[in-house]
This record gives sequence, structure tokens and C-alpha cells, in this order.
Amino acid sequence: MLTLADGEYAVHGVFPRGGQATSVSLNGFAVSVADVFDVT
Repeated sequence: MLTLADGEYAVHGVFPRGGQATSVSLNGFAVSVADVFDVT
């Protein structure tokens, strides 16, 4: 996942299935990677 800082993109994190993806702008927000990709 990328984030934009000072006009340049930087890696915020690499979130594998089974992990939690976090947010730079929403402090404390996280979502299950599997839940996002397993939506039917």
C-alpha cells in the first residue's frame, strides 16, 4: 500500500492475506486483507 507524502509516493506497508491492512490517515483503522479479497 502506498501513501503520498510531500508529493512523493512511499510504501506504507505490504499486507498479505491473513494480515491486517492499516491506514495512514485514519489512526487506529485496520481491515482484514482476507475480508477485502474474499467479498462475494
